Amino acid sequence: MVVVRREPYEWNEERLPYAKYTGRGYLEKLVDSQVTNPSDDILLYCSNGNLAANGYKNVKYLAGGISAWKNAKLEVKRNPKVGDY
Repeated sequence: MVVVRREPYEWNEERLPYAKYTGRGYLEKLVDSQVTNPSDDILLYCSNGNLAANGYKNVKYLAGGISAWKNAKLEVKRNPKVGDY
């Protein structure tokens, strides 16, 4: 599961493929609804790579955030349409 916690305008501009958006205060609710096994891998990213994780054993951080992803020439969805994940 790839979880994004960025500002809405950033989410609307670009995102990682298959990412799920969550605003502040909704992260735990989103993860609980999508991840059935607390040992499953979870990747979190934001514009600067600084997020806190609680309660799950395999939470990974995208070091450098989406900027590092783009610098590595990995796929990014730009101005995605609703349902285009």
